[in-house]
Amino acid sequence: MIVDDQIFNIEALRIVLEMVIQVDVDKVCDKAMNGEEALQMVKDNVESNNDELCNYSLILMDCNMPFMDGYEATGKIRQYLFDRGILQPIIIGVTGHTEDVYIQRALDSGMNEVLFKPCDSQDLRQIVDIIGYQKKEYKE
Repeated sequence: MIVDDQIFNIEALRIVLEMVIQVDVDKVCDKAMNGEEALQMVKDNVESNNDELCNYSLILMDCNMPFMDGYEATGKIRQYLFDRGILQPIIIGVTGHTEDVYIQRALDSGMNEVLFKPCDSQDLRQIVDIIGYQKKEYKE
């Protein structure tokens, strides 16, 4: 899932995932425009799986958004899944702030790592490799 309040940033990450890393984003990548929406999508996904698992293995989370920022959304997603004993996704903070205070805030909120905008395709490739994504052929 890609979470960002700017559609341009979502599309830029989708292009990198699709063109450089060859992720079939139309099949495996949801998008949310703010933290509230991302949290609700996680909850809906878990509920659709009988409260047993979350299908999101990677969430690219913008840190600064209206309504609910990425820091708060990450904490709430982590708590929601923890309360149900569900395996946690990798949550990567995506931000334009490179200062240590912002990096630490992201890590303290529960994010696994931080990428800086514009995101480097090699950094994204390493993260996708970590989660073990393999392009699959889908039948319509």
